[in-house]
Amino acid sequence: MKRAKIYIFLMLLGMVFILNGCSKKDEPKTLSCDELSANFSNALVAFSSNPTEATCAAYEEAVVDFLEGCSYYAGYDRAELQQWIDENDCSEYGTGK
Repeated sequence: MKRAKIYIFLMLLGMVFILNGCSKKDEPKTLSCDELSANFSNALVAFSSNPTEATCAAYEEAVVDFLEGCSYYAGYDRAELQQWIDENDCSEYGTGK
């Protein structure tokens, strides 16, 4: 009888872990165009003041996020930004050490 209770307990515990693993995960927060624009501007300032490989990569990521997240935002030339991404090579900036 004691063995059956342990077996049932282990089965229930296993089911809890399995069902918990199947629950819907939190979806990543979608940033607004204003937030993406602010991230883009902050990354540009950081890259302009300290042009290293890391700040270049962060700026490039911010530009990509901005282009993908905002279909239209006044004041930015999307084609120019896309051309910069296509032609940019962050490795030319070195590590900044």
